[in-house]
Amino acid sequence: MKVNDQLITPSPEIITAYNSSLSKADINADCEVHVSIQETINTEKENLWYLGVALMIPFWPAMPMNTFLRLESTVEIMCQENLIHRLDFLEEEELDLFWYGPFRTYEIENRFEWFHEKMIKRLENALQYESPVDAGCASDF
Repeated sequence: MKVNDQLITPSPEIITAYNSSLSKADINADCEVHVSIQETINTEKENLWYLGVALMIPFWPAMPMNTFLRLESTVEIMCQENLIHRLDFLEEEELDLFWYGPFRTYEIENRFEWFHEKMIKRLENALQYESPVDAGCASDF
């Protein structure tokens, strides 16, 4: 799993959730499943006058920023070194976050957790029903 192109170890909860999702699918025991996940976080300041406020009141935990979150995932099912099935997922959202520090980190972590939940439901749907990845609207899940 990568966050902003830096390799990290996913949490045990994420690994368990993806494993549970894959175990529901009818995948041959001889096959291998490769999962690649890329999280991207881009932020930019919304307005420069907040810099002045931050200098005057440095302990105020506010610094409005426009934040763009993106979660890309690829699942490949390989049987006897042949690609049998490939699924590509994409979730992205643009947020206007007001708080900084632990408040902002908490909101970003919660949003990515929600992204993963949606991805897992989409993966289950695509593998169990052999339907296209986004046959329905993502909000249906």
